[in-house]
Amino acid sequence: MVAVDINDTLLNSQGQMTDTTAVVLQQATSRGVKVVLTTSRPLFGIRSYLRELNLHGDTQYAITYNGALLQTLTGRVLKGHTMRRDDIATVAEFSVAHHMHFHFLDEQGHNYVTDSYINPYTVRQAAANHAGIHHVSLADISPDFHAAKIVLAGNPADISAVQMQCINQLGAHYYIVRTRPYFIEIMSQTANKGTALTDLGAYLGIAAEETMAIGDGMNDLPMLASVGVPVAMGNARRALPPL
Repeated sequence: MVAVDINDTLLNSQGQMTDTTAVVLQQATSRGVKVVLTTSRPLFGIRSYLRELNLHGDTQYAITYNGALLQTLTGRVLKGHTMRRDDIATVAEFSVAHHMHFHFLDEQGHNYVTDSYINPYTVRQAAANHAGIHHVSLADISPDFHAAKIVLAGNPADISAVQMQCINQLGAHYYIVRTRPYFIEIMSQTANKGTALTDLGAYLGIAAEETMAIGDGMNDLPMLASVGVPVAMGNARRALPPL
């Protein structure tokens, strides 16, 4: 099995998949290797790449929302680590205290905001994932609502200023990772790419020693640490420790 991150791994610095990358992964699939895209995006936000790789159906898989969901490519959820209304309220309280904006996503990839102001980085993410943005009040969120992830969004300087405070105040209860210069993503404490990949290996009967993971960012570290063959891209952030 080969697990592949998307941004700056499957895709180059121009946000494109090269023909060489597509051919290599298609050849791996034709030989019976499970190729699994792992991403912070929702499933329908990666459909174009799945089509390029000719990956589809209920016996192919993706790890989405940084590991909050393990899904078949038909959308069936095999394992989920999601959050509820109380978690959204906790992050909302933090964001107000630190003058930050946030949005959250459900399992279908819809974006929600509780503020009348919509951050341009939120708009950018929604557009990239072909998703809408919905305004809700915290009081109107059902207790049964499942949030796959919550995202603090802002210019990189503001994100840097609040990053350690977010980890210090919320990190005991949530998995927190900075996925882009303008995003801090907050997930269930049990959600990460490594946990999801381990769960998929157990489901398919594929050992960690038979699994390769390829990534470049801090959100890839749990995945790289969980496999027998970790590959850190040449463009891996300096914060990524040696493997």
